[in-house]
Amino acid sequence: MSNINLNTIISGSVGSGRNYLSMIYALSIIDGKPVEEILKESSDTLRKRSNELTEEGQIFNIAFNENLRYDDFVEGFMGIDPTGNIIYSNGVLKSIATLAKQNMIGCFMDQLPKKDFSITFNQLYKAFMEEIKNEQVSYFSSTKGQKFMVHRVEQRGNFYVRGENSYSTFYISRAELKKVFEKGPEILNAKFDPKIKILSGASQNPEPYEAVYDTLLIFRQKYIDELLQKKHLDLAEIGTFDFSQFSKEITDCCKKYVVIIEHMDVANAAKIFGDTVGLLEESRRAGKPEEAFIYLPFSKAPFSLPPNLYMIGLIGNNENYSDAGNLALLNNFEIIQVEQNIHDVWPKDEDHILEGIDLIKMVENINHRMEILLPKTFTVNPYIFKSVKTIDDLRDKFKKRIIPQLERAFSGDLSKLRLVLGKDFIGDRNINPEIDFLDFEYGKFKISDKEFRVTDTAKWTKSSFQRIYKQ
Repeated sequence: MSNINLNTIISGSVGSGRNYLSMIYALSIIDGKPVEEILKESSDTLRKRSNELTEEGQIFNIAFNENLRYDDFVEGFMGIDPTGNIIYSNGVLKSIATLAKQNMIGCFMDQLPKKDFSITFNQLYKAFMEEIKNEQVSYFSSTKGQKFMVHRVEQRGNFYVRGENSYSTFYISRAELKKVFEKGPEILNAKFDPKIKILSGASQNPEPYEAVYDTLLIFRQKYIDELLQKKHLDLAEIGTFDFSQFSKEITDCCKKYVVIIEHMDVANAAKIFGDTVGLLEESRRAGKPEEAFIYLPFSKAPFSLPPNLYMIGLIGNNENYSDAGNLALLNNFEIIQVEQNIHDVWPKDEDHILEGIDLIKMVENINHRMEILLPKTFTVNPYIFKSVKTIDDLRDKFKKRIIPQLERAFSGDLSKLRLVLGKDFIGDRNINPEIDFLDFEYGKFKISDKEFRVTDTAKWTKSSFQRIYKQ
């Protein structure tokens, strides 16, 4: 069983292994295994599994940048169609939250035939009001044949009706209707005797309540039948679904979804999350006692975050989070500081020796020099070498991963790279200063007689790698 927090931030320098750890956490969450057990697998096996889950839509990676907006992350405006309706796009968070909710509802549906199904008044009434607002229910009819038309609907679920052939209006209270509904069939099937009148608060006009209630009962059966037949609900239905009836067993058995946010500290994360920040806390997730939701700006649909959606953010070590909005965002996350222990990668002495090359000493010396030249901003991730089996593999890692990473870290300054790796990897390149260059009006350029270059990979021997830690 995974014990990863719903909202987690992994803080560490570039190369500290925070990306790798985010993958480990995501696999732990989705596969329900402790982190310690996940780490026993080879890196190739873990990456293959991670790719599978990404393709299946359970892991979603997004990189924050300065151009990313709320529109991209939650919901965005795209235009207005010829009929005047707003065209909107679904952002990353909205899309994956919808998938997570659909899966939870599907798990719930799978269990419906196996138990006595009872629908809560809140869930039923949400769906009922949507039907009324969409004019799918235009009148209420009692078993006595009385009809009442919808006159006006208020925001809190209360509404007015009027008689079919009358202009007199009657107020229907959601709270009072709930009292009647929850008293059970033995009372509700009565013909609105004085007990019902007292309960409903409709002592003077019980007939409208009776008509609404009878219509609600018919709708209830229709709604249940539709739920039993459907595994995937549309966005409007998901918005009105009552997750409070979900047991812990249902929540535990459904799929888990993970959003991994790289470079969360590069942009103004608080603005990107916007009003969804208030939905992040576990106690405020869908179905929880303090469930919170917002109305999305363009679809106007109610939106909440499900308890099977996890957020993992990646940030640097020394960033400034003094902005009040970002501080409020971070307060919803458990922050884990990555202090790379190289012995976590190679727990046994014999594992880190490759054809006479001490990989631990090699990585430690590289990172020590990087720490001096670029304090707290970059380290080489030792997990890069986890899959190395031969010296040819090691050459390949240096050529494709290590040197390009270090070169970017030093903004292309190979002289500093030479200080870290040595002349076996970064050699001299002599330039003939007597070459007849064109003389621009800006004057003659001074050409250094010594430049640096990355040496031939084939010439990187065992001794070359050993010299990184042997002076």
